[in-house]
Order: sequence, then C-alpha cells, then structure tokens
Amino acid sequence: MMAGDVKVKFDGGDLDVTGDDNDNQVHVFQANGFVVVAGLNGTKINGKTGAYAFAYGKVKEDVFIKLKGGDDTLFVGGVDCDMQPVPYTEENGEECECERLFCIQDLYPNSTGGAALVNGDTVLDTLARKIGPLNFQDLNVRENLSINTTGNTKWGDEDHVVLQSVTVGEDLDIVTGAKDDCVLGTDLDLREDAKIDTGDHDDVVSLTCFEVGGHGDSGDLEILTGKGHDKVDLFCGFVDEDLTVKTGDGHDFVLIEDVEVDEDADIDTGNGDDKVVLIDVDVARNFAVKGGSGSDLIEYDSQSRPDTLSSISKTDSIALEEFFRAIDECLFDALQEAGVEG
Repeated sequence: MMAGDVKVKFDGGDLDVTGDDNDNQVHVFQANGFVVVAGLNGTKINGKTGAYAFAYGKVKEDVFIKLKGGDDTLFVGGVDCDMQPVPYTEENGEECECERLFCIQDLYPNSTGGAALVNGDTVLDTLARKIGPLNFQDLNVRENLSINTTGNTKWGDEDHVVLQSVTVGEDLDIVTGAKDDCVLGTDLDLREDAKIDTGDHDDVVSLTCFEVGGHGDSGDLEILTGKGHDKVDLFCGFVDEDLTVKTGDGHDFVLIEDVEVDEDADIDTGNGDDKVVLIDVDVARNFAVKGGSGSDLIEYDSQSRPDTLSSISKTDSIALEEFFRAIDECLFDALQEAGVEG
C-alpha cells in the first residue's frame, strides 16, 4: 500500500479535499471550534505529515471530498455543516441564497477492513470502522448530502456505507457501484427527499429509526437495488410522502416493520422468487405490492394489508432467518476477516 497526498484548500468559501491515485486514508472531524482534516497511516495533507485544522466558520458554502483512484478510506464524524445561508445577486438582479452541498465522490473501498479511525465507543462504530471506509457518525449537514461510489471500477470489492446519528437538512442521495453493496443507517433525520441506489448485484439496505421529510416541501424515500438477490429492511420509521422500494430481478427479501407512510407506498420486487413481510405498516393512501415471474410470497398483519397485490401470493408464515443471515454476513463475516472478535 502506497500512502497518498491529499490536497486541502478553500475556494470562495468552499472546502475542497482532493486525493490522488494512491491509497488515501482521511479522517474529517470537528473539535474545539475547528474542523480538522487528518491523514492516517502515512497519508499526507498538503505534502506534510499530520493534520490541517481551520476555524469552523471559514466554510461558508460547499464541502467537496473527492479521493480519486487507489484504495481509499474516509471517516467523517462529529462535523456540523449547519452554515448560515450566504446571499448573493444573480446577473438579472434577483436576490438568492447559495446552495450548500456536502459531496463524497470516487471512493475505492476495501471491505476487508482498514485503519482504526475512531475510538469504537459503540458497537456500530466498531463495526463501521472495520467493515468499510464510508462511515458517517454524528454528522449534521444543512442542505444536501451526496455519496457516490460508482467510480469503484478498479478494486471490484463491495461498497459499505454506514450512517449513524446523521441529520440532512435537504436531500440525501446515495449511489453505489454495481457490486455487492451494503447501506446501513440508524438514527437518521432526513428533512426532505432520500434516495438510495445500490445498482446491480446482491445488495443489502437496512434503515432503523429514521424520519424522511416532515420539515419541508418534500419527503419521499426511494430505494433501488437493481438486479441481484437483494435484502431491504426498514424498521421504526416515518416517511412524510411516498415510499418506493424496487429490488429488480433476482431472489429478493423485503421486510418492513413499524413504518408510517403519509401518502403512497409502492413495493416492486421484479422477477424471481421474492418474499415480502409487512408488520405494523401504516400507509395513508394507496399501498401497492407487485411481484413478477417466479414464486413470490407476502405475509402481512391486519394493519399492513396492501390495497393492491399483483403477481404475489399471501402466505401465513415466512421464515425470517434468511434475511437476518444476510445482515449478519454483511457485518460479522467482515469483522472476522478483519481479525476482530465480535
């Protein structure tokens, strides 16, 4: 592994963090009124060993992190990006406020583990820092949070995105590459729309204790897992407008429990032998579940009965062990490979 050199600079109120084609390991955190960008395991910051610290208020607009090629690791924790809007005037004289964007791009993960990025105070934290390099904890973004790993064509490993205690003032957009990806989120306050697109292959999306919308003009949750044998788990959540889950072709498993949807819900599992379990799901308007060719089964309680069923058969019992086994494999097998007891 050849450590990289990460360039940190400000440009018109924007913070730009740009890696090179070597292996960049970067920790971004907030402490004592400063935001710190630190290099780990030999990664340099602006050609020097150590960290680059700057006053929190210096970031007035966007935050861009682009790590380029190599086997990169990124941890963002304890960062409050709740900057105040900065007014400006368009050429036509219209008074506006600048749009904030927190953008993560071009990450090349290695699912077998990485550096100990944080102090592992919680179980999820310990899991996150050993499984994959896209770890977000105690993060507050005023407007948009965009995470994109589709540049991962070099390594062919899985992408793991873990979010714990994250607030996004506007839209959350997660796009991962066409490999076996895993998106895990807990304690999420997503103020407007949220979209998770994991591409093809065998993916896992699990969200626990989440709220989408309720603070602005929108609040849709859209989960797209593409072709492959996918698992989607939504537990203890609220969606202010529409919920859409499309798992594409393959043998898919969708489990939704204790979730309230204020408008429509649309579950489409595509072709393949699929299973859907609905427990304490409250949809205010139209609730549709659609299967496809294959042996598709659905189980639901009296509260969670869909308005429309298409190409899917009601059953009295579906074993949940298959789903939870997939979650276990996503987490604990990776821990063992990293040599961590757990």
